[in-house]
Amino acid sequence: MLYANKTVSTKVLHAAKESLGELINETAGIVGIFKALQQVAAETGLPLDSQIMSDCEQMFITINRLMYEQQSKLKHLQMMQVASEK
Repeated sequence: MLYANKTVSTKVLHAAKESLGELINETAGIVGIFKALQQVAAETGLPLDSQIMSDCEQMFITINRLMYEQQSKLKHLQMMQVASEK
């Protein structure tokens, strides 16, 4: 199990979870902006490379998913630390 024997400060865990939450929100926002820009380009004929835009959008979707995974692992670690302290 990841981090099974490592105790981390509760404050550090909380700060890391907060930071990950911000990254999750920001990457989701960036994906929305990419989608909006792609729609504008399609409607107006703006000369954007649709493949590049799609690739960038997919990268931010992947980053968002990975940040959720990290946040989940930290929540689990925090829960296990609380349980072991009791």
